[in-house]
Formats: sequence, structure tokens, C-alpha cells
Amino acid sequence: MPALKVDLKLRLSLRVAALAALCFAAAAAYVLFETDRSARERADSIAELVARDLALQQGQIHWIRGAPIQFPDLQRVAAALMAPGLCIAYRAPGGEIVQRLCSGVAPDDTSAPRLFADLYQSVFDAGRESARPVGFGQETHGEAVASIDRQSLIAQGWRETSRLAVIMAGALVGLCVLVYATLA
Repeated sequence: MPALKVDLKLRLSLRVAALAALCFAAAAAYVLFETDRSARERADSIAELVARDLALQQGQIHWIRGAPIQFPDLQRVAAALMAPGLCIAYRAPGGEIVQRLCSGVAPDDTSAPRLFADLYQSVFDAGRESARPVGFGQETHGEAVASIDRQSLIAQGWRETSRLAVIMAGALVGLCVLVYATLA
């Protein structure tokens, strides 16, 4: 029975490529998790700021009797916070949304492939909202809600991952060539 001719340089190069691909997958997962964490943190902080502003509005209604104050007035805080794909809202104690302000998505936020979008949505539950109670004194008067559009989150994840993919693909090819050449 003839022995199989095994090219050890090729086998070593393939092992190095597999290890580098595994490192790429880990780095891509880290980038995706970090992108999602940062978006959730941003939504939480925006919901907190909106809740504080709405609580201040409640205080003004209480302190300034007879003043024509519309509650809720999300326009006061929206100018400083709004970004593409962001929605802020006030949810009354009964659960209905009384006022909602949303900015549109950026034009380049539609570029993620469908497979990536489906995977990102299933892993990260993109587009979920962050809510903070709006209170004055000991009473709760509803919730401030902030959410980032699902399409914007997916596009941001795709941009970060695709940049990393280009760099890692070049590094992987270069590493394999160097390993093969070194063993030649």
C-alpha cells in the first residue's frame, strides 16, 4: 500500500490559517458584542436624560401654577440628543405612548447583507427599548423611553465587522504566505 504524500508545509500553513480564522471569529464576536453593549448603554443614558428632563417639567408644573406648560415636551431635550436612528418617547402610566420623536436612519444604514441582519437580530435583539421612570416627589408619572432603530444598529455592526474582515483577511493571507515561505 503506497504511503500518502503529505506536504508538511501545506498542513502547517492550513493549521496556521485555521488558528488565524478562529482568532478572526473571536475578534469579530468581540466587535459585535461591544457595538451592541455601547448602543444599549447609549440608549440607557438617553432614557435617563429624558426622564430627568420630564421630571423637571413635572416640577415646573408643580411650582409655577397657572403657567402654560405642555407636558410632555420632548422637543426641549431632543435637540441635544437626536441622532440618526434614535427615538425618544414618553409612556403614560397606563402604557400608551403620549409623545414620540424619531429621527430617520442614515442613508448608508441599509447596506448590511440579509444573512448578517438576520443573525445580528437573533443574537442581539436589536431595536429593543430602554425605559426609565419619570417621577416627581414620591409619585411616578410614566416612563421615558429611548430606542435605537434596528436597521441602524445592524448597519453599525456590519460597518465595524466588515472593516475588521478586510484587515484580518489580508493578515491571514500574509501570514500563510510567510509561514509557507519560511518553511520552503
